[in-house]
Amino acid sequence: MAKRIIAFVLIAYVPVMLVMFSGCEEQQSYTARITGVENILHHSSGGSSVTYDKPIAKAKAKARPVYKKTTPKKPKYSSASWTPNRNIEKNWDAIVIHHSATQKGSMSSIDRYHRNNNGWAGVGYNFVIGNGSGSPAGKVETTFRWRQQRTGAHCKTDYTNWANRNAIGICLVGNFETARPNYKQMNSLVDLVQFLSRRYNISVNRIYGHNDTPKHSTTTACPGRKFPMTYLKASI
Repeated sequence: MAKRIIAFVLIAYVPVMLVMFSGCEEQQSYTARITGVENILHHSSGGSSVTYDKPIAKAKAKARPVYKKTTPKKPKYSSASWTPNRNIEKNWDAIVIHHSATQKGSMSSIDRYHRNNNGWAGVGYNFVIGNGSGSPAGKVETTFRWRQQRTGAHCKTDYTNWANRNAIGICLVGNFETARPNYKQMNSLVDLVQFLSRRYNISVNRIYGHNDTPKHSTTTACPGRKFPMTYLKASI
């Protein structure tokens, strides 16, 4: 009887034990595989996947123009064309800074625009400073209004028209709502304004942007929110 019981136990439990040991061996031998692709769960297409790559490096920010620190001093440079004929020279008492609000340009292109679109006698400014697109960066171009000491057409004010009659209009090519002037433009502007302010005894508080010129009568952002007026005035 005892032998029959032992035989029954062996027949019933040995296969179960073999299966248990075999299953543990399979679990221990499983090696997780790591891939760069993960299926998207519950995606309507059923087969979409996302690939994990190395993080994309952030693009370097575009360098802003670097202006050399300057202190008020005698102008390093001036052109003979900046000095008008003494027989017709006026006594100017302010300076108004403008931007062209264009990406490129020159005195001649602005002159054509003012003639053809505005019906003026020509370019409305006294000086134009190039940005490298249309005219060399930092080049100061003297207009006929300066050479002939004529009333400008750059800043409309009240009935006195004082800014056009008595203020020197300087236009830098560029749109300074979106970018700053390049350093060659600013270096030339500092030299020009230093020369003019000393020649006509124009104080710093008489140097304006178009949009903050007293009594100006047009709505404008000129010379643009990114124009460094504080730097300019600190350099005079």
